[in-house]
Amino acid sequence: MGAAAADQAGKIGAVASAGGGPAPGAGRPSVVRNAGAAFGLGQQWTVVISLVTLAALAGLVVAGLRARRPGWVVALALMAGGAAGNAVDRLLRGPGLLRGAVVDWITVPGYGFTFNLADLALRGGAIMAVLLVVRPVRRTSRRFHRPGKPWLSR
Repeated sequence: MGAAAADQAGKIGAVASAGGGPAPGAGRPSVVRNAGAAFGLGQQWTVVISLVTLAALAGLVVAGLRARRPGWVVALALMAGGAAGNAVDRLLRGPGLLRGAVVDWITVPGYGFTFNLADLALRGGAIMAVLLVVRPVRRTSRRFHRPGKPWLSR
């Protein structure tokens, strides 16, 4: 949950630096409140999006606890941390429970959207999961296999 903690710390600092509103300028974050989903879609569905976020978070935590491969543990932990960071905003920020808006504060020149550290964790974990799915699984080496004998290891 380090991703969620870093996300919340970044949001607290951004809101304090920007005074709670859009404040573009050198070294100053531009704080945007997003009541919808990614890219501001579904602004009128905040409660539904909040419930879906909580369900996804629960699923990611369960999957992470069941994962056996380290790569999957990391990918699922990143996604869970990102979901948790945004879920905290939806639960605890105004105007009320499940109706809070996610604080986005990172802007990149040439990229038309504002985002936060939770979004980076979610995307990083998702990219890692895709790579884990598409890359071939490394099997136990057959170098030490002897016909008629069980797999051997050194």
